[in-house]
Amino acid sequence: MKRFARLVVALIASLLLLPATVHLRVATGNDAWINRDGAAWSALAETEQRFGRADGFVVAIFAPDVLSVPCLAWQQTIADRIRQIPGVTGLDGLNQAQDVQVDDQGVSAVLLIPDDFSTLAPADQAVVRARVLAHPLYRNLLVNQAGTAAALIVKLDRALDEQGVQKIERSMSILLKSTPPPTGMSAVLGGLPAQKQAINQAVIEDQKLTVPLSITIHACLMLLILRLPILVAIPLASIGTTLVWTYASLALMGRPLDAVLGLLPPLVMGVAVASSLHLIFGYARLRLAGEPSPLREVLLHARLPLSLCVLTTCAGVLGLLWGPVEAVRVFAPFASVGIALAAIAPILWLWALSPWIDRSTCQRLVDGPFGHCMGRWLCGFTGWCKGHAKVLLACAVVLAGVCVWALSDVPSDADFLHALPVGNPVRYAHERIDRELTGVLALDVLIDVGHRPGAKDLDGLRAVQAVMHQEPSIATSLSLADVIDVVAARTKEHGHAADPGEIVDDLSVGAPAVWKQFVGASLPEDETKLFSARVGLASMTPPPKHRTASTMRILARQHDASMAGNAAAAQRAVVAATQAFPGAKVLASSGSLVLDETSQAMIPATLRSILLPLPCIALLLWLTTRSLRLACLAIPIAGLPLLITYAQLWPLGWPIDIGVSMIACVGLGMIVDDTVRMFLALRAEERGQQEAAASIGPVLVGGCLAMAGSFIACLAGQFAYTRHFGVLLAAAFLIALLVNMTLTPALLALLAPRTPRAANTAQKGKV
Repeated sequence: MKRFARLVVALIASLLLLPATVHLRVATGNDAWINRDGAAWSALAETEQRFGRADGFVVAIFAPDVLSVPCLAWQQTIADRIRQIPGVTGLDGLNQAQDVQVDDQGVSAVLLIPDDFSTLAPADQAVVRARVLAHPLYRNLLVNQAGTAAALIVKLDRALDEQGVQKIERSMSILLKSTPPPTGMSAVLGGLPAQKQAINQAVIEDQKLTVPLSITIHACLMLLILRLPILVAIPLASIGTTLVWTYASLALMGRPLDAVLGLLPPLVMGVAVASSLHLIFGYARLRLAGEPSPLREVLLHARLPLSLCVLTTCAGVLGLLWGPVEAVRVFAPFASVGIALAAIAPILWLWALSPWIDRSTCQRLVDGPFGHCMGRWLCGFTGWCKGHAKVLLACAVVLAGVCVWALSDVPSDADFLHALPVGNPVRYAHERIDRELTGVLALDVLIDVGHRPGAKDLDGLRAVQAVMHQEPSIATSLSLADVIDVVAARTKEHGHAADPGEIVDDLSVGAPAVWKQFVGASLPEDETKLFSARVGLASMTPPPKHRTASTMRILARQHDASMAGNAAAAQRAVVAATQAFPGAKVLASSGSLVLDETSQAMIPATLRSILLPLPCIALLLWLTTRSLRLACLAIPIAGLPLLITYAQLWPLGWPIDIGVSMIACVGLGMIVDDTVRMFLALRAEERGQQEAAASIGPVLVGGCLAMAGSFIACLAGQFAYTRHFGVLLAAAFLIALLVNMTLTPALLALLAPRTPRAANTAQKGKV
């Protein structure tokens, strides 16, 4: 009964926190993925303060004729219902679009499509249609030139948080399903908020697939390595316990599960299995050696190795505290907690199941393919490496140089749209909107000329827009100059002379809504001291309403693709504006710029995250091994697999993204730990190198296979960045195994004290 009592205690400890996982929430946005301390985020906040949010939803309508009466009626119905959703502050569509009218009273705003359009004669409808399709303010924005695609651009309240945006998306999705367009037409929902939710949903779907798949891979590996069900039960039970404890820690801390925290399960599962293998093999050897208390002894013997594993891995992961984005920085402490829990769980289950592990079970494990058989093979392999030490070291140096060269050409970029699976509705919507209608992503260029805009500023705006129209990533752009041109054309139609200066004055009075869309308050002197209630930035300048309306706005739409390409186009627009308006304050704001700024910070942040933990890891190695030389050798050997892994980005054509930037910190600690174990085993005084490799090799091989198997399951995920992270980290552990088993004995052979030739000869004679 005593052994069943242990099992019950282990089950209670494992399941005690299970109810807390019910309260685990899923993140509703991914603003934590971006750098909110940089100039691009501040510029976005500045634009929102003056002109409102530009990251609203886009409802795209595709039909043979979007200006047909049934299609316009459906658009009006949908628009009326969307405006009733809380948090929606406005909506731009064909039925809401305004044109300008010039009469004897001056300039006034009128509907582009009159309310009585459906009752007009066909000839009059044709006139309205021609004006709509050719209108410079709405062409390639609200309607394409062929009249087969139209858009409803939904504006959101600046005070909305991500949960509020998610509710709006849910309401709009239900609305579009319950009120489908007429036969022969289709409608899709897109926009930056929809893309954020699609990414989160893809991550959750990945969790549902990759976690069970990873457990299955571990089960197969453990059946191959351990073979016996009672032994396989220890790592599998440890996986379950670790997952419960890890998810419960997130829930208890009130932290929602996002795409970055979604990388925790494969990490903690791999650590749990690797720790289990170390304990199981140690327990089996002590049991066969006749140790009366093998459980107590294995815990005493494993105390230092397991502690070193946990401490070095946590030290590496905590380097992510200097990561480029909040989500990565938040990942670091939770990963450290998960790693510690993953090391504790195998101890619990070995204690619970050890009464069922008899001597014959241990003998079958040692006699199995990962016991003496692998040990003998590794003996010969390490001996061969020792004999070819110089060649192996030279190859390692050349390989490191090639990898450094390859890394010099690896960019950092973000393309969240194409990171979504091909069949994702939001990806389909964005690709079709980009292809047939307009750009999905908003871009604003703000130009503060220091005075109220007038006719003399219009040519400069046109020059800037001419540069922007040459950019393949920019679908369309609008400015005050376009509005003035439209008014001038209507003025000439009315038979009056068109004076741009007078039109500017009349527009600010006769159409204030249009004026406020393109002209706002002056920019602050220090663009880093901005005000935005939604993003929580402190204001060091007076509110915009107290400043002169001297900022002109160019509204543009960009295609959803490479963020680096979009950001480069925006920067070229800023250069053009600076040249067109000497002395003016110019800034560009867009989600693409924020993401690109985040991406550009990844490479230095990755280097910083790796370099900062190294002194801590070196200190830990010195304290535990009392060997400064070992500490100095272990780190470069552990760094080579990571260098090779990152170099694979160049032939694969993958940029450094958020997930890839985390690989080094996640893998560094465990790889260093494996290297140290190999060093210590090979330097053991009571055993030769081959014997040491035979004893430590099976554990290292099993542990590296377990870590690789844990992350390779990410390959089945939908989100591309998760796949990149999993595949590369799995490759890193496999490469680390090969490097460790070759370079470690080679370096020890080169650094070992040389024996005099005479002594060697005498020794051979005795033999």
